[in-house]
Amino acid sequence: MRHRPLLLIADVLLFGLPGSATLGVPALNAQGTQFGVRQTVIAATNPAGPQPGLVHVPDSARRYPPTYWKSGLLIGGILGGALGLALGTAFCGLAESSRDCTGAALGGALMLGTSAGAVGALVGGLFPREPKQPAPEHSR
Repeated sequence: MRHRPLLLIADVLLFGLPGSATLGVPALNAQGTQFGVRQTVIAATNPAGPQPGLVHVPDSARRYPPTYWKSGLLIGGILGGALGLALGTAFCGLAESSRDCTGAALGGALMLGTSAGAVGALVGGLFPREPKQPAPEHSR
């Protein structure tokens, strides 16, 4: 409770006050013009056409080149889950009590598998993959 005033001051300094324009204190806005960033476009199709004031991003700019992120996720998740399962079982076996180690083993597999899968997906996303070529049609 004694840190509450400090947190309140940090909150006001970081995020500003509601209606802070009347106080002369600019509120921090990540999409505002003070950072040189234009308004973002919501990825929804507008049947009426582009709205004035919004930047139109063509569909070709929204596509990312293919990478190996799915393979990295799968490999990292499987290896991390297996390692977490082994570590959870080993550390539970070191305990003095004779309790069931299923929960510790599954918890270790889940925690390490999730984090290793995320790291694997990030690493796999660094490597570009060739786009799939359509299969040639054979004429009979």
